[in-house]
Amino acid sequence: MRQLGHGPRFERDFVVYGVRITVRADCRALFDALDDPAQIPLPFGWHPGDHHGLNALHYELLTCATSEATPSYRVLAGTSQLAEVRSLTEVGTVLGAHADLCIAERAPEHLFVHAGVVGWEGRAIVMPGASFAGKTTLVRAWLEAGATYYSDEFAVLDRAGCVHPFARPLAVRDGIGATRQVPAATLGAETGSAPLPVGLILVTSYRAGAHWRPRSLTAGPTLLALMRNTVAARGNPEHSMPILKQAVSGSLGVAGVRGEARPLIAAVLGHRRLLMSEL
Repeated sequence: MRQLGHGPRFERDFVVYGVRITVRADCRALFDALDDPAQIPLPFGWHPGDHHGLNALHYELLTCATSEATPSYRVLAGTSQLAEVRSLTEVGTVLGAHADLCIAERAPEHLFVHAGVVGWEGRAIVMPGASFAGKTTLVRAWLEAGATYYSDEFAVLDRAGCVHPFARPLAVRDGIGATRQVPAATLGAETGSAPLPVGLILVTSYRAGAHWRPRSLTAGPTLLALMRNTVAARGNPEHSMPILKQAVSGSLGVAGVRGEARPLIAAVLGHRRLLMSEL
């Protein structure tokens, strides 16, 4: 932490998956909220880093007063305002969403694929999908079946094609569209800490009342399913393609339309010995 001149300014530098980030706040109370994950959670996987100037992502957290004399907060990325919000929780939501995407685009040694991920019998089960595709629902059903939690948003792949945890709390949506953060431990699940090789890539879409009738995918369609959900695939194919090929090379790809999550999980587990024996 550094206190800067020209009025109250507090600054913290940290690194997430090789991406350097600087956060500045205009008051000590706002800055101290960065130490409380319940108020402003920093991006998953952060650790302290040194100040690295112009190459870092820069965020400003500013306090301002409303006409009702209650505080509101402005969140800026560089000089661009992202939002003005009324609570520290909302500050964390805005900061986290923007930083996560920037990290996914810039990570030098990892590749971020939009996917839910769980660990099962020493392998990762990767379920690619865009936002609102049901990743969290599938992950939660896997956790209830005894899987280990890795992520409900990103499969973070290293250059060997192994998946690292991105184990922030699950973003569980209720029936009216609101989201609450649910730690995996509250569901009785363990959280993974070590990278896992990919064992199964499960490509699904939801249709009410559908019965799971899976089909095996060859390496090409499996890779394409991952590529469609890879943040940096088009912008940096020289980086993304070798990693995706590594991830697919030792895995099995399966696709199909699903109904509810629990019957799907039960069906996959019913064939797990066959599936894992083919890996």
